[in-house]
Amino acid sequence: MHPIRSLLDQIQRNPSLPALAGCLSEMTFGSLGLRAGAIQARLRQWPPGTMLIHGHKETDTVAAMLACAVESRPFCFVDRSHPVARIAQVGRIAEAVGLIACSSTVPEVALAVLGSRDCVDLPLQPWERPATDSVFYYIFTSGSTGEPKGIAIHHGNFAAFDVWYGAQLNIIPGDGFHLNHANLAFDLGMGDLWPCLARGRAVLMLDHANNALPRQNLRLMQGYSGRLLSGLGTPSFLSTLCRDPLFEQRQFPALADLYLAGEVIPPALFAQLQQRFPGTRLWNGYGPSETTCLTHTQLLAGHALSAAQLSCFEPGSARCRVEVWNTAGEPAWDEPGEVVIFGPQVAAGYLPADLPQNRAFVERNGERCYRSGDRGTLDATGNLWLRGRLDRQIKINGNRVELPEIELRALCCHGVNEAVVVVSCIGDRTELLLFVGGTTSTLALREYLARHLPPYMLPHQIHCHERLPFNRNGKIDSARLRDDTVRQEHP
Repeated sequence: MHPIRSLLDQIQRNPSLPALAGCLSEMTFGSLGLRAGAIQARLRQWPPGTMLIHGHKETDTVAAMLACAVESRPFCFVDRSHPVARIAQVGRIAEAVGLIACSSTVPEVALAVLGSRDCVDLPLQPWERPATDSVFYYIFTSGSTGEPKGIAIHHGNFAAFDVWYGAQLNIIPGDGFHLNHANLAFDLGMGDLWPCLARGRAVLMLDHANNALPRQNLRLMQGYSGRLLSGLGTPSFLSTLCRDPLFEQRQFPALADLYLAGEVIPPALFAQLQQRFPGTRLWNGYGPSETTCLTHTQLLAGHALSAAQLSCFEPGSARCRVEVWNTAGEPAWDEPGEVVIFGPQVAAGYLPADLPQNRAFVERNGERCYRSGDRGTLDATGNLWLRGRLDRQIKINGNRVELPEIELRALCCHGVNEAVVVVSCIGDRTELLLFVGGTTSTLALREYLARHLPPYMLPHQIHCHERLPFNRNGKIDSARLRDDTVRQEHP
């Protein structure tokens, strides 16, 4: 059954059960239905097309998504922390016909605005299940062309994900809460919401502005300590929570399942979580955004697992098949190559449709598949061993970042002649160092980037030089820049 159909059943059968909670407000399933119905009634007065949903972790943001889904209207969530220029870019690429404003702030973009706060509660009108190949939602990731690229997730894609992942959560309606920390513009944010709500488990939405402030998040979580049953988080987020001694089993005795996804799990973090939560099942998750949230989950058992073991996945519960292709584009076993994913979770492709990156979506023997750009190995038993990236894409706190996008945006700033981003890893912390050559100042460049890039893509350090050094190949010597910076900071 489609998760939206299941969620509508929860609204009818269990209207008094909690559906959403967080730092801003709480909402029952019945109230969620009424708020979605209010927005739905207004949407019916709009021309067909994609809607941007602007806000944060307001309950109305979820109601707006549900209203769009019931109307078979694609939506794209844009967080209020994103600069106006980027929101406008996303709206243009998604060909949005309007914006649903779910918070008090409204971005100044060239789109008609529907204010959710002006909508009067109404029952939801009946839903007709859309075609499996119609778009459910778009998410946008960093793009190497200098502009963000959209990923179209179809209703069929998400239903294929929901059927196995939701069942794995083993939910009884009204049994408790699932922890959501991810930005709702992020694929894991969608993966948190719909499978849980569709089965009657409420979602506790953390304000991701507090992701670096563990005590703020823990105070909210403690209010639901006996009812917090599951959660999904990036290793970076959980590592931040582990800085606080309150993040342990005695404070959250009901926590049964904790999923880690979006990044490689450091062995030290896994050991720490095992020590703090001996009664909690720890799961490792893998799956590119282009294959709908997750394609693999691996129950982690045992002690002192190595980094390699924490990057290994058995054939998953998902209806996805994985191959590893060598440089000739042929399946290979027991040798490194590119991870290629087949199955119904493979997205329709990128926006804009003419992006060269759409060549990653191909067909092999009549099956659609996605060339992930991940480097991996398949062993003789079918286990997938991940071994990093083939390109210059990295993850920061679970958010995918194309380093060329930052460089190209920096080059658009007046006074910048050269730009290179270098990744610095110190312990469990990953930082982006931007080096530029030219006449601009650090302050001017930082202010410029803040107007055009979302917060998670902003460099942690900016170093301005008159010119950047080159290596023997005539390319910017990024290794030298990184090494010089480390020496200056740690003489």
